[in-house]
Amino acid sequence: MNRITKVVRGLGRFINRTGIFVMRSVNVVSFLITAILIIAVLGAYFADKYFAKGYYVDYVIQYAMNINFAWVPELARYTYLYPVESLVIVGSLFIIGFVIKLAARRAFVRKGQRRTFIGSVANVVINVVLNLILVVTLTGVVGTVGLVSHRYSGPEIRDQGTGDYRSASMAINQILIAIEKDPNYVTDLTATEREQLRQQVNHLVDVQLGPKSPWEHYLRNRLNEGPATLDEMMATFTRPQGLQWILLAPSQAAYHMLGPDGEFNLKFVSADGLLEAVYNKAGTLLTEENDPVNMGTYNFADPVTQPNKHSTYDVLPYYQWGNTPGTWSIANEVMGPIRAVERYSSNAAAVARYETFRQKIAAATGQ
Repeated sequence: MNRITKVVRGLGRFINRTGIFVMRSVNVVSFLITAILIIAVLGAYFADKYFAKGYYVDYVIQYAMNINFAWVPELARYTYLYPVESLVIVGSLFIIGFVIKLAARRAFVRKGQRRTFIGSVANVVINVVLNLILVVTLTGVVGTVGLVSHRYSGPEIRDQGTGDYRSASMAINQILIAIEKDPNYVTDLTATEREQLRQQVNHLVDVQLGPKSPWEHYLRNRLNEGPATLDEMMATFTRPQGLQWILLAPSQAAYHMLGPDGEFNLKFVSADGLLEAVYNKAGTLLTEENDPVNMGTYNFADPVTQPNKHSTYDVLPYYQWGNTPGTWSIANEVMGPIRAVERYSSNAAAVARYETFRQKIAAATGQ
């Protein structure tokens, strides 16, 4: 064997050993990253569960639903209905992955008694893929558990269509999915069908003693409705039939009179106390799009005939989650209403505006 051949073989062994060392390092880093991700996922889940009452897990789940990941709630529904089968499936996936790893290690990693660089690369690729599968599977399991915990647990009802029993929260979730898939789901219904939908949701919320997630609470924004302008609202008082509305006093509308010119806002509620309509100085109906702080909100319970339920189903969730994500603030809720009434009382134009509309309604209704 000449010197050149020895040098080439020596260089080859050096490259092989260096490559194996690099692959081993990559393998160790891969497992460390996987372990960190697993700890992060589990830590975030339990921290959210015990310190934020599941708000952020539910937020991620709802976001997945909003981008048409409808399989997320369907997976949770299957897990809820078939927990043993779900556990067997997940366990089988881990066993299959482990068997693949052992087989791949035996096939690729060693050639005789000597570890090869190509085998090390194959081993690392397989490990990285399996680690990714592990993290994704674990995240899916955590998300599913979160969804089951927040939305599919609690009192059950009998499904009139199938005759099966399911949780009230699951039934509400199916309505949420339908609305997310079709933004016009509610508006395309007839007035009678919308009323039936509201009664159905109110019953489900009552069964589980209030909304169990921010997204069940925000469902109110899809159920609420009112005339598009103040002029259209006033026209309802001259009609012999139709939905009847009541103009509330400023002291009863203080939470809807926040911010600049809020003292000019007028709040109406339906006769059953469930629907709300708030109009600004320009006579525009306030909604989630143009004023999520002052907009009218649907009530799961009538404030007049069911004050205790209204506090539990509507007021307390509002303090916890606001009308929409990010709209609740201590400044608005503690001092905002008080200052709103003060601004109204000291603003002659706002007082005159309210009195004008109150008198018009009294004249139209004969009161």
